[in-house]
Amino acid sequence: DIAWQKLPLANAKSTLVLTYDTRGQDLPVVQRDDVKFSSDASYLVTGGFGCFGQKTAEWLVHHGARHLVLTGRTGADNDARKAFVAKLEEAGATVLAAACDPADIEQLRMLFNRIEKDMPPLKGVFHSGAVIIDQPINEIELPIFRQVMQSKA
Repeated sequence: DIAWQKLPLANAKSTLVLTYDTRGQDLPVVQRDDVKFSSDASYLVTGGFGCFGQKTAEWLVHHGARHLVLTGRTGADNDARKAFVAKLEEAGATVLAAACDPADIEQLRMLFNRIEKDMPPLKGVFHSGAVIIDQPINEIELPIFRQVMQSKA
């Protein structure tokens, strides 16, 4: 929606139509209900306190994961984040909530040392960390662009 407002398309007199040739067939919908994660392994969710990260953590626990490492640049630093960790623990998970910026190699090194020391072996990583800057790319200045991209480093 913001792209439509900010790009020259907003004042265009033409219509934009996107199509996909399905050759007369409906696109298949695939839903897997048999996903199962190991209860004796750990799973790391970067950006684990954001909306997508929280949904990912809940989904992991719902599908058998019992050891989660949730990271965010500031960790579980407020009541809402602490309540989320408590909710996962009530559902049977052991949660290591850590402040860690995935763009900082030293913080990652310390995190992986802590996981190795305190948690079962790490079996999966779900990279949900993000910095959201809601503006058209042609208006983003380089320092802001770097900040956004660093979260995906």
